[in-house]
Amino acid sequence: MNTLRPSRASDGNAVVDLWRRAVDATHDFLSAEDRRAIDAEVAGFLPQAPLLLAVDAEDRPLGFMLLDGSHMEALFIDPEVHGQGIGRQLVEHALAEHSALTTDVNA
Repeated sequence: MNTLRPSRASDGNAVVDLWRRAVDATHDFLSAEDRRAIDAEVAGFLPQAPLLLAVDAEDRPLGFMLLDGSHMEALFIDPEVHGQGIGRQLVEHALAEHSALTTDVNA
């Protein structure tokens, strides 16, 4: 079973790496130029962001969510563990705290 916990400063590199792999696996609509521009912004922001992490028994991040109040700003799951319920676990946790959860979806 995975554990949910707040991110720590020491998670920064692992979270950025997870984000990169997740985006590369799922965001084929981004141009190479857009991907590079977003990467620079995310690498500067994500390590300090207040994330909720799903971690395995070795405390390795498997996915993360960023909430701003009841708005889900980000949800990224390591592509190696897609389909294992990690995203559901994070969303269900957020719904338990915020009955009216909102998000934006890339089109």
